Amino acid sequence: IMKFGCNPDSTLSTLTTNNAPLIQNIVDYLATRGGGRIYTPAPQVAGAVYGIQKPDATTACVTVTTDSICFSGDGPASIWKTYLDEDIPLHFSTEPDITVLILGGDPVADFEVYGMHIKGTGNYTNFGLSKGRGILFRNAKNVSVHDNTITDMSMIGVVSEHGDGYFRVQNNQIHDCLYSAINYNGRCYQSIISGNVCSGSNAEVNALSIQVNGHCLITGNTVLGDMSLPGNAGGIGIGEGDFDGIVTVNNNLVKHCLFGVKAIFHGASNISNNTFINCIGQGGIVLSGVTTGGFTVANSDNEVSSNLILNCQPFGIDCSSEDTVLSSNVIRTFTPIKNPSIASEPDFIVGVTTTQGVRIRASGCSITDNKISGCGNGLTTTIDFVNGVIGGNDFKNNTNDYSLESATSGVFAATGHAVVEREYASPQKYRERIFRTTRPAQGYFDLSSEWADPTPAIGAPVGEIVLFAKQTTAAVGEPAGETVIELDDTTGWFASATATVVGIELDNGAWHWTTFSVVSSPNITIDVAIPGGRSVPVGGQVWYNSWRPLADLA
Repeated sequence: IMKFGCNPDSTLSTLTTNNAPLIQNIVDYLATRGGGRIYTPAPQVAGAVYGIQKPDATTACVTVTTDSICFSGDGPASIWKTYLDEDIPLHFSTEPDITVLILGGDPVADFEVYGMHIKGTGNYTNFGLSKGRGILFRNAKNVSVHDNTITDMSMIGVVSEHGDGYFRVQNNQIHDCLYSAINYNGRCYQSIISGNVCSGSNAEVNALSIQVNGHCLITGNTVLGDMSLPGNAGGIGIGEGDFDGIVTVNNNLVKHCLFGVKAIFHGASNISNNTFINCIGQGGIVLSGVTTGGFTVANSDNEVSSNLILNCQPFGIDCSSEDTVLSSNVIRTFTPIKNPSIASEPDFIVGVTTTQGVRIRASGCSITDNKISGCGNGLTTTIDFVNGVIGGNDFKNNTNDYSLESATSGVFAATGHAVVEREYASPQKYRERIFRTTRPAQGYFDLSSEWADPTPAIGAPVGEIVLFAKQTTAAVGEPAGETVIELDDTTGWFASATATVVGIELDNGAWHWTTFSVVSSPNITIDVAIPGGRSVPVGGQVWYNSWRPLADLA
């Protein structure tokens, strides 16, 4: 153990003593001894700092290229202060030149940093790889970074680039590191990120507090975004690794961010027992099943359970990832809100409108036993959602409990206040049971779906069932005011005075729902004309249901 005995600076604004060369000499000496620890005590002068600066444009302030070198201090008062936006206070790597991309080789290993305060300039500069990082690991593993304070870095607080795994990043205070607090630009397998308090990563729309790739555990962290500009502060990001990483995210608190947690290009995730408040812009939980460019792995097969999602907008949960289970989550919009503090305080809760509590845009998803309240639309699925299960969900005080959405645009049909249960009828087919006071006048329901009247009368049907369900497209364009629609196929279509429902896709992606009274192949005559200002495009989708009464209640 070597106690660092340099003279500290007496000011935060001007570098008067560059301590980096002596620290580097100590690091190099310990490397010849097989490792050791450098202890930086709190300066004896109140408010003083250890000023450091890099020796040249390609090197960090202090660089470690051998194993088993550790750093420690006395806590927040042991400040290492940089004076250039691009400076890197601590760099652990097989390659000291930060401009050289590391493509492989044996990693350096076995490091610990604790009780330190790393402080940057507080200025945001969007550097590419390596510059403006507080503690940087490149091609490293077996790392422990705990109980530090890291503030005001121009880019990132703690980062691994071209890294491996076995990282422990715990119980750090990481504030105003302007692009990210903790960021793994590379794998972080068998790693733990826990107990960290992160805030102020909000310099631009791509900023986010914690980003990971790989098989790791993210637990017990507190993330605070920007109450006045949440769109510039992502919460916890999983992915952009293009491999099947399996990540566990639990017991975190994320507030005032663009999203609470977002998974993309990265296998499966277990997201449970988190609290997300005022995640505004993308919502509480975002599961993206897309692939693009060089990313070929789509997020899927997630377990999302027992999360508390409050006043998030526009979605509580937005899922386009296949074969995902969503269970026992609470998605709620509070109105009115009783706050303990004024609007500038972190515990303030902002009133919002949650457009959709749960939005499902992928097949094979199971949505069960969730509580959804105070939303515009409680549960939204696409009109062609298949091979999924919906059941046991509790809806309360939503404008519409269940709604349907097109494959490319917004909500186009809602059943109103309803409890919806969905189950398999056969491969690629499903049936639904809808509980509400009236049969839905909008929306497409597959064959054998049922509406159950919750208050049936003696001698009246207990509900209705879909006996015919058809899909086709418009053969020609139709203008506003038109009532005759030419279809590509009318096979199996027939009119009923009371129980036919047809949905026609309009030129703006919205849908026109009505009934039809005449079928004369290839035309149908609808009862409510195409609305003014709109038209039906060639190839627009046309959906048809025919409902029939069930038995009378004896």
